[in-house]
Amino acid sequence: MFRLVNKRLAINRELESLKQEFNQCSLPIEFVHRIVVNCVDEIIERGLYHPFILKNPCPASVVAAILTLMADPERRDLFSLKCARIDTVVGVMLTVLKNLREAIVPLEIQGELTSGK
Repeated sequence: MFRLVNKRLAINRELESLKQEFNQCSLPIEFVHRIVVNCVDEIIERGLYHPFILKNPCPASVVAAILTLMADPERRDLFSLKCARIDTVVGVMLTVLKNLREAIVPLEIQGELTSGK
């Protein structure tokens, strides 16, 4: 029983460190492009009519683990987004877009969009 608890605590610590590493790093644009395209393809294929697709919370530790796996060139082919729940796929895409260093929409255009002109 104690071994199981200790093992789970160790896994949780490892996932937490993965989340922190991911949030602090800058992702290469090729990686971001590949992830976003793969996620969009999956969303088009099986998620467009999914109710509450953006409202289902997806655990940050799961997203961090998926992104870490997909960023590793040696293990990248061992994982497919087709195996993940569609709300997790959306969470992966949103996390990648959220962690970009530069905004996708330039600040000048953001101002125009939010001012209502």
